[in-house]
Amino acid sequence: MPVVFDQPEKDRKPSAKKAPTLQSIAQKPKAEQQSVGIFSAYIEHPKGVTFVNQEDDEIVILFLRRHFVTNVPWITYTILLFLVPPVFFALLRLSNISISGFPQGLIVSVIAFYYLIVLGFAFGKFVSWFYNIGLVTNKRIVDLDSSNILSHNTSTANFNEIVDVKFLQRGFFQSFFDYGDVQIQTEALHANFEFDAAPKPAKVENIISDLRAAMKGEKNGTS
Repeated sequence: MPVVFDQPEKDRKPSAKKAPTLQSIAQKPKAEQQSVGIFSAYIEHPKGVTFVNQEDDEIVILFLRRHFVTNVPWITYTILLFLVPPVFFALLRLSNISISGFPQGLIVSVIAFYYLIVLGFAFGKFVSWFYNIGLVTNKRIVDLDSSNILSHNTSTANFNEIVDVKFLQRGFFQSFFDYGDVQIQTEALHANFEFDAAPKPAKVENIISDLRAAMKGEKNGTS
């Protein structure tokens, strides 16, 4: 039997897209959660990540470090610096320059001290990358900065304090490896949060924007 009052499919208005809720964004099946590795730089719904002053019902949704490719320059410098002594002694042999007049113990001590400085340089760079972390929870954003092992600084901003979120990718290199700076402007603190060289910056911006919109939607719904 033909349907008389059915509206033609081309004239039907598309149903409005349902806005995500805080619960739908925050919750993730445990099977899909990922553990944070030593070299992890971007993980959604990380497993076992906690921080100081975390609330009981606060869930970490996003874990961020600078993209690992940003470590390539200092790793390259470290490798080149490690090669300096062998190359130096090889050049001395080729030039028929003898260092036999120097005490063997002194030469060994100087080389050991040199490598200790190089290792200290590499370790400091790794610590700076490893302990500078950005977190996005279902309630706020958290920026953990560390200049060394003993110096830590934590800054937070609630979603109702955020007025604008955007990301910047500069040049071919950042576009190719898909990383960039996520800039978060806050009103109450009169300050900007920035996740430097974050992987997948467009996705990070979308997650923060969705959480901010969901937070506002829930407040408007309860007010």
